[in-house]
Amino acid sequence: MQHRIGTKLVVYLIITLFASLAFNQSSIQRNVLALSEDHSNTNKINNFPKLSPINDSFLQRPILDIAKTVNTTEVNLDNNVWIRVNVTIRNIGNATAYNLTSVDPEFNEWAVSSLNVTQQRWVIIEVNASAYYYYYFRPILEGNFTLEPTDIVYVDINGTEYHAQSQRFTILSFRPENIAVIDAELWLNILYYSLIIAGSLASIVLFDYFVIKRSKDVKKVKEKVEKKGVAAQKSKQRIKKQKKKRR
Repeated sequence: MQHRIGTKLVVYLIITLFASLAFNQSSIQRNVLALSEDHSNTNKINNFPKLSPINDSFLQRPILDIAKTVNTTEVNLDNNVWIRVNVTIRNIGNATAYNLTSVDPEFNEWAVSSLNVTQQRWVIIEVNASAYYYYYFRPILEGNFTLEPTDIVYVDINGTEYHAQSQRFTILSFRPENIAVIDAELWLNILYYSLIIAGSLASIVLFDYFVIKRSKDVKKVKEKVEKKGVAAQKSKQRIKKQKKKRR
């Protein structure tokens, strides 16, 4: 009787659970339909955030690009070579540049230059227009030196100041007599000494393997043979003693 009551109770709980789930699902669907009907006729969003205007001042300004090149970065001082430096300034912006001043580096006594002054000036450079100049310099000291970048300063029509800078270069100046040159005879001597050292090491390894290690192995084998002979003699003596005792 109690078993039947428990079974009915379980069935009742299961039916109630499924009924409540179905009721909740239908109510959720009704709410969704109601919401969709409420918003189906909405054609205007009143609370849409306002976007700030795009700042296009960067597009309406002069932008000067500097292309600086050299014809070589290594110089033999004995040849009295002059290095040519080409500087091209181009306006790649959307506005005219005014009062352009370019400043080239000084050489601090490691080279002499063909420039009388280190500054060049232009009144105006229009859009897509270019300014070009060149000069020469010759290193007079031996070593590694840095050709510093060219700096330019210019303004736009409103007087706003802008700056630009070119790349820098490393210049190597040398004298051939100060460069160490290894001749063929020295290379042969290095090869001979290397072969002698390699042969000596190989002979040491072979001597250690065939003489020292082999002699140790031979001694170990002899000791094992001697131990076996002594053991055999002892066993023979035991056998003889056992035979005498039996008699």
